[in-house]
Amino acid sequence: SVNFKPNTKKYTIRLLYDIEGWAYYWRCLALQKNAPIDFEIDIENKYGAALKEKHYDLIFQCVYSSAKDVKNHLEVLKRNTILVSSYNVGAGYNDKWLDSALRDSDYVVINSKSMWEKAGKPDRSIQISNGVNQEIFKIIIPIELRKPKVLWVGSNFHRKTKNYDT
Repeated sequence: SVNFKPNTKKYTIRLLYDIEGWAYYWRCLALQKNAPIDFEIDIENKYGAALKEKHYDLIFQCVYSSAKDVKNHLEVLKRNTILVSSYNVGAGYNDKWLDSALRDSDYVVINSKSMWEKAGKPDRSIQISNGVNQEIFKIIIPIELRKPKVLWVGSNFHRKTKNYDT
């Protein structure tokens, strides 16, 4: 794991997302908001010019399919920046993006426990589920007083992958 020692210096972190207003964008804002005081967090949807201007200790790439491009860009710039990629795909998805993310990143955060286990709990990875901001989503009615519901959050593109209809 990456071991940062608090209060020894200001760590510079670059968070990369794909499209403003989409899930990775909001994840970056939440990470920026909740970062320790000794972390300087920049967020952006591109990596080119910004990485030439400033050296970062760590880049967190939310778009796992871009890990290779970011790695190649860092190599061209001769930067030894730690690259961490997020992998946000469920266990039913059979593709090679995880292999690529693991190959091209120093570390991968996998947000599906079943996918992480299916992949054999790879070295240089960790499983972590997506959290919920309890300041925004407050529990008003106690769970034991609510009727069970099925809630679909996602895209039709991923409908089959996530077995929504089942």
